[in-house]
Amino acid sequence: MTSLHIDHWQGQSNQGEEIADASEKELAAAIDRLDDWNHTNVSLKDGAGRVLMIGGGPDRFSIQYLLPEDTGAWVAVGDADAEGEEVLTLGRQEADYPKRYIVSMVVALDAGRAFLRDGGRSPTIVWERSF
Repeated sequence: MTSLHIDHWQGQSNQGEEIADASEKELAAAIDRLDDWNHTNVSLKDGAGRVLMIGGGPDRFSIQYLLPEDTGAWVAVGDADAEGEEVLTLGRQEADYPKRYIVSMVVALDAGRAFLRDGGRSPTIVWERSF
């Protein structure tokens, strides 16, 4: 079973929600709501402790894939040749992210669907191990 966690910021308070056993339709709707301000993060968590975090929006996203107990983490690569940084908001916190790690809505949906299928990383996305 994979749960979907959606943030929803009202002022400084997160009034987010959790959907147990999320569907692809619910995931797509949650990603579509990401607006880089009130809705800034969608997380998928499976029973094995793996997590996929998609943040940002509405057309620029950062994706991280985490294994349980800090045994590994990966970040999705959008344009491996991109240089510089870009500001994204995740968890209502603005931060500079390397442009190489900024991906499109299509990539975000692909990553989420792959995670829902088997808890893994999409093979169509380039992933870079972060630790």
